[in-house]
Order: sequence, then C-alpha cells, then structure tokens
Amino acid sequence: MADDVLYKELRAVFTEAGLDQRTFHKFRHSAATLLFAAGVNPKVVQEALGHSSISIMLGMYGDVTPDMQQEVGSIMDRLFGDMS
Repeated sequence: MADDVLYKELRAVFTEAGLDQRTFHKFRHSAATLLFAAGVNPKVVQEALGHSSISIMLGMYGDVTPDMQQEVGSIMDRLFGDMS
C-alpha cells in the first residue's frame, strides 16, 4: 500500500516536471551509473538501490562509460608506467 502511494507521488512529480512516466527506471539506472562513475563502492550502491545480490545489481546497472575506461587506462599507466 505504501508503495502505491509512493508510486502515485512519483508519477505526479514526473508529470509536473514534464517527464515521461517511464523515466523512473531510466533515472534509477542513471543514478547507479553516476554513482559508479563517482567511485562509490558497488556494495554501497547495491544497498542504496535495495538489491539483495550484488551480482544482480551489477548485471543491471554496471555499465562502463568511456570515462571509466579512460580512468582504468590512466590507473594502469600509473601502476606500471610506460611499458613501451
């Protein structure tokens, strides 16, 4: 019952903001991706999203952005230096 009230309130907020009603899950996905990109520990993101399994959560929201890929390259360069 409380979920129904929350859902109705979210729909009203989206309508008032002129957002598509289907954007709730897109918003959730974007929030998870942004948290990962900001370096938030995946376990913390899992708990914030309320998933019981980190593997399920990472499968759903663990997108890799180009910035994340670049960061991995930079970290590897710092760790191992220029190997050429």
